[in-house]
Amino acid sequence: MRTPLILIQVLGATSVLALSACGNGMDHGSMDNDAMAGMDMGAGDMGDMDMGDGGHGGMPGPTMLAPAPWSGSLSTTDAIDTNAGANVVEVTLRATQTEIEYLPGKKTKAWTYGGTVPGPTIRAKVGDRIIVHFRNDLPEATTIHWHGVRLPSAMDGAGPATSAIAPGATFDYTFDALDAGTYWYHPHVMANEQVDKGLYGAIVITDPGEPTLPVVADEVMILDDVMLDAATGEQMAMKDDMRTQMMGLEGNLALVSGRRSNVGLSVRAGELRRWRFVNSANARYFKLSLVGGTMQQVATDGTLLEKPTAVSELLLVPGERADVVVRVDAPSTTATLRAVPYERAMEGGATTPIDLVRLISTADAPAAASLPTTLRAFTPLSSPAAVRTLRLGERMSSTRTVFTINDAAFPDVPTLNAKLGTVEEWAIQNESEMDHPFHLHGFFFQPVGARTRKDTINVPAKTTVRVLVDFHPHTGAAGGWMYHCHILEHAEGGMLAEVKVE
Repeated sequence: MRTPLILIQVLGATSVLALSACGNGMDHGSMDNDAMAGMDMGAGDMGDMDMGDGGHGGMPGPTMLAPAPWSGSLSTTDAIDTNAGANVVEVTLRATQTEIEYLPGKKTKAWTYGGTVPGPTIRAKVGDRIIVHFRNDLPEATTIHWHGVRLPSAMDGAGPATSAIAPGATFDYTFDALDAGTYWYHPHVMANEQVDKGLYGAIVITDPGEPTLPVVADEVMILDDVMLDAATGEQMAMKDDMRTQMMGLEGNLALVSGRRSNVGLSVRAGELRRWRFVNSANARYFKLSLVGGTMQQVATDGTLLEKPTAVSELLLVPGERADVVVRVDAPSTTATLRAVPYERAMEGGATTPIDLVRLISTADAPAAASLPTTLRAFTPLSSPAAVRTLRLGERMSSTRTVFTINDAAFPDVPTLNAKLGTVEEWAIQNESEMDHPFHLHGFFFQPVGARTRKDTINVPAKTTVRVLVDFHPHTGAAGGWMYHCHILEHAEGGMLAEVKVE
């Protein structure tokens, strides 16, 4: 039976069945990687909203746990391909409850794909048929949404064509790998709770026709945070916390591919490593800096840039991906990947610096390697057939904060109608005093003035970001597709809507 796209009551709490769910983003104070393209700074006002200026002040973020330096590995488990066919990838995912050791000697109850956090990385190449046999062994309904992947609407795991998968039930997701890139998968039912419990994983699609990068390692690095009781390791939901209700859940322990932060990796000076970053956090923005090393961005949301771009800082917002190539230049030194302070709400307070990964180099420096000067050609989109304005806002109800698109909250936001094969310009106007990461399902968009394509982009407070949405036809593209803020509590709180493509 198909579950309607409405608000439902689950376990006594009102939840958006998104069946729900908003990021790019270089820091808007930096000009790296066309970050400012498409932005009109200072646009928008509070209109008739009930939130006054300074409404996000006085709510400091959590006191972060600071793990002692430790040595380990950041390798993720790969999904097992059970199909011998050269052009078919067939895997099984099972959502289960288990225990994870985030803190040494302490067990945390978690929900997982296949018993690990993150779930297994699914690897395929362009042109492959991907078959995922999914079984839900959780105590509540769920789905899998394939974030950033172009696929049939019935396989998206969100929206009107999707049915929730009941406890004990199974579902087969089948789609073709159309685009190379770094993507990820997660639930779209009560996503703020289910993702936070550990349900997420990466999907990497490669293209043999892309330039070969001279890297010694190609590693998935999923960034997350979790709120734990330091004494027991028990995870805390923080549902009644005012900051969480307003700004989304930020945890007190940063995770790198499911492991506690401040991990040390042994590397050789001068060698190149490709890191495929995914921000799977509910609400935390990771502004990344490699102190003592160099970092070149080669892809955004998985899509290759035209050429490698040196970056000193890289803002990764919830739902967003970025591929970088890192190097420690000098032997016998340590380069530290650090999340540096970022203030995502006016007077909301900057985040605490976090040491994520330490690259400990040896004196054995290999011959210097260099990246290709060109990675891919860029084809600009045609002129838009329509121009739309989407205003992101917030207001207080008698009991909670409501997050809105054009003054309405899901499911009352009017459905947009678009035509396959056309391009539209969307002006995403943030009228609120906090940043919102905006995510569109099923299609890519091009930030106006930038030479890249994305599916997630940051919309800073009091700013308008303009994007060209490419409703390019693909198998199953007709149908309803969600767009929303990827701060998961904001999507559950109403900042979610649908575009119907025919």
